[in-house]
Amino acid sequence: MKNFIISISLLFASNLFSQSQDHLHYQGLLLSETGVSIANHEAIFFITISADEVGEEIFYRELQTLTTDANGVFQLIIGEGQNVAGSFEEIDWLSGIPYIGVEYDLLEGNGLYDLGFNQFSSVPFCFHSKYIVCQQGPRGNDGPDGPRGETGTTGPPGPPGAQGPPGATGPQGPPGMPITPMLDTPPTDAEEGNIYLDDGSNHETGIPGFRYFDGEMWIDL
Repeated sequence: MKNFIISISLLFASNLFSQSQDHLHYQGLLLSETGVSIANHEAIFFITISADEVGEEIFYRELQTLTTDANGVFQLIIGEGQNVAGSFEEIDWLSGIPYIGVEYDLLEGNGLYDLGFNQFSSVPFCFHSKYIVCQQGPRGNDGPDGPRGETGTTGPPGPPGAQGPPGATGPQGPPGMPITPMLDTPPTDAEEGNIYLDDGSNHETGIPGFRYFDGEMWIDL
């Protein structure tokens, strides 16, 4: 199936509306997917004006059948087509900027192509003699950042936080050396490898210290 794209422009010039308050002009260019204009081709257009961008709150919907010109350009006068839903005169131009949606059928058996919804430009709308609404224009570009201000004073410290839960118990360390009482004489039942803590009585320096039994005699450590 061959697909088509469409290029559309909505004419908002005030002189178009000054002569007509119950319709608006709509111009577009119909192009193939390769960029070639679809010239002298009949098509059916469905035009929808809605309060939202998905077409759920429809103000007005109409149908028009027309033929593109030798350059693929087509002209629509919205408000003069075959009414399908709603009323052009009852479009609420005051509550906000409406959206316009377009669908078209090239009558080649491929059905409707949906171009989605686009919001009207922010320009004066004068579609009814008692309404003249000037909508806010688009936001301008942001200006450059201003100079950085001085650093403020440091605030007072906050209150201490709550104590956290105790951590997990660590693994038990290796057993330490047993407490050894000081002795003034070596043990009488000593075996090779025994150690005792002498109170200094058997040290030449008279300073307490450990002594080791080598199986025959005690040796100062």
